Amino acid sequence: MVKPTREEMQKIAQERLSEKRYNHCLRVADLAVELAQFHNVPSKIAYEAAIWHDLARELPTEAQLSLAMKSTVAMDEALEDNPLLYHGPAAQVLAHELGQDNEAVLDAIAWHTLAKPAMSKLAQIIYLADTLEPGRNWADAAKIRELAKKNLGEAMVETIKHSIAWIEHNGRKVHPSAYATLSYYENSLKK
Repeated sequence: MVKPTREEMQKIAQERLSEKRYNHCLRVADLAVELAQFHNVPSKIAYEAAIWHDLARELPTEAQLSLAMKSTVAMDEALEDNPLLYHGPAAQVLAHELGQDNEAVLDAIAWHTLAKPAMSKLAQIIYLADTLEPGRNWADAAKIRELAKKNLGEAMVETIKHSIAWIEHNGRKVHPSAYATLSYYENSLKK
């Protein structure tokens, strides 16, 4: 399959997603491109990862799980027990099936829900842009958005702390990867 153009990627996202989800993807793409410029990441790949990061988000849970099982993200018991996390790995597979061949883009899509230690700059940007895009108005989001322009590691720490607190507050189980990722970025800031 031929890799789609930027316009084709946008059209595919618009056709597959609700208006609300599509608009979220556009805001994530805008922020990802902005952050990419601050961190010497090609804006083209930041846009590609961002516009398709939620491509599988509105598929039925069973379809997400089926796709996620084919992902490069290892499906463990903790991930299987948390269907809200399926759509990242599922979107990776779907994006590849639709012609995305850039491994860095596919990796960033796959890990945007889960996060992992030692993520690439692109993967950090997509993770942060998804959580911090202007439609997300939780306390400190705007402050961390500004921080992300200066220091991805510090922004990762603050964003992961927020995510863990939100998950726990809502009575859900935090995936072990969140704690490992938080520890990795906290330790990397001490160096």
